[in-house]
Amino acid sequence: MSGGYISFYNASTAFSDAELQNALPDFQNQVSYEFNWYWGINAYLDVNGWGTPIIITDYPGPNDPQDALGYHYIDGNFQPYGVIFAGLCQDYGYPVTGVLSHELLELLADQQTDTVNLYDFGDGTGIIVIQEVCDPCEMSLYYEAPNGNVVSDFALPGWWVPGYPYQVDFLGAIQGPLQLASGGYISYQYVTLSGWQQVFGDRAKQDLDRAAAELRQQIAAGGNPRVDTIRRLQIQAGQAGQAAQAAQAGQPARAGALRHPPTGAPAMAGRPGRGRMGPQPAAAGQPGGGETILARRQQPARRQTGQFTVVRRDEVPEVGQLTSVGQLWTPEEAQPQQQQQQPQQEERPAPATGRGGASRGRGGPRAQTVSAKS
Repeated sequence: MSGGYISFYNASTAFSDAELQNALPDFQNQVSYEFNWYWGINAYLDVNGWGTPIIITDYPGPNDPQDALGYHYIDGNFQPYGVIFAGLCQDYGYPVTGVLSHELLELLADQQTDTVNLYDFGDGTGIIVIQEVCDPCEMSLYYEAPNGNVVSDFALPGWWVPGYPYQVDFLGAIQGPLQLASGGYISYQYVTLSGWQQVFGDRAKQDLDRAAAELRQQIAAGGNPRVDTIRRLQIQAGQAGQAAQAAQAGQPARAGALRHPPTGAPAMAGRPGRGRMGPQPAAAGQPGGGETILARRQQPARRQTGQFTVVRRDEVPEVGQLTSVGQLWTPEEAQPQQQQQQPQQEERPAPATGRGGASRGRGGPRAQTVSAKS
């Protein structure tokens, strides 16, 4: 399965364009070789492109969650997007690239923010657990290749399977299914179960249409001017770019033919007035017209707070590789002391080309606890 195409837009004073460009190969490596190995989801990543937007700004706006370092959601047309608050990350001493990686992977795993798992207690009650792949281990990070930026640990599909006997997150920081690493969390709801119901024809369509309309109304009531602006400019740049290419080639314009706008096309969103560092006004007719969009705010004084765990790249366990009997390694099997007790153990084969982290070192994750730095 392909997760599609993700584009980063930087409008932050706390996280530079150079830092984003440096981190991009690490994000691509994590998505294509590590996340894809377990989840079967891949995506092409770039900066200022045409893909699903992940916006980097400094602080939450009036329509953003006020208690999060980043989030992902859908707009009024059910199109996904992500937002990261780099200034807030640095205020709390949390690596911006860790939050970017967190929201990127969650956006890929649950693009519509509606994937849940139902657990029946057998007494007419149960819980539904949302599929947020980085929340259970959000304070566990590791240094990614090739450039050594910090990225997020993530849960494997087995985390949602009660009784699953093997490793349930990439770093092996979680003890078992439906459990949390230090500093992790998960969102769930208690529900009352009445058994499966079958509905056919017009009744089913009416129920589904009503649910979709209610969701659309909830989303539209909040709105997100940043995302609306990016969507509009992507469309405008696309139309101008297709017309220019078609004129040069003498061919009709094709939808989706361009990845980057040609010379003379409107500036891509996330870079309005790139020479200016001040707030940018909303475009006429956009939600919240006249208010600040993608503002570059003055950074407040930073404060040092909290701790997170970072694992060195060469100490990431080779989870996902197969033993001679075809079973996944368990966290216990990856411990160095057990390897010393069994020196005759044969070498594990590397994953197939294009998958898995062939450069990951052996041994358990001898994690180092690092104080968060401003």
